[in-house]
Amino acid sequence: MNVILKMEQFDIINMFFPDTKTNMLMDGIFTKINYSTQYFTMNGIYLLCESLDDFLKIEQKILEQYRIFFHVSKPGVFSQPSFFRDKKHRPYRQILKISGIWENSSEYGITYKLFPV
Repeated sequence: MNVILKMEQFDIINMFFPDTKTNMLMDGIFTKINYSTQYFTMNGIYLLCESLDDFLKIEQKILEQYRIFFHVSKPGVFSQPSFFRDKKHRPYRQILKISGIWENSSEYGITYKLFPV
């Protein structure tokens, strides 16, 4: 089941890293993200994202949690989704799907997709 969470409903405590595998698209690894509460479990995280600021806050929280959990010392790569900067696409409401985290020998970042609402 997939549930779209509002930003204020997202709690980093409910996020888990169940599986790390060799990344087939690049030289490195890919770690899946699960989100689980007492009511549901999702593969990935689905959020209603209304601004670039919302997107960057969530990305920062997830990368920080990953860094702590896996003791990563290399820098995280922060995304700059152009959709939020393009004035012709206002309002900015998007569904943000975060599938996992990619990592290579020098950096790591989130794997995501944005869907218009």
